[in-house]
Amino acid sequence: MPAPVISHRAMHPVSPEETTLFQAVLFAGFMIRGFTNRSLRETLEPDPGGDEHQRRQASGTMTRKLRLLSAHGLIRKTTDEH
Repeated sequence: MPAPVISHRAMHPVSPEETTLFQAVLFAGFMIRGFTNRSLRETLEPDPGGDEHQRRQASGTMTRKLRLLSAHGLIRKTTDEH
């Protein structure tokens, strides 16, 4: 039986929100060492403030954005090599 097809929404590279995300992902420092959900959130919003619930919500939002980038083949997970 073939694997189910999961569809993802289209990317909008000219929208302000996604342009900012693309710029953060393409940051030169991330090209060398990679990035994490947390490092991207800190780059995009250095002082988020808020309580634990808001931080978890922001983490979930970034996870969905990373999943979308991955589904379109723009990023991929690599092994943790130090």
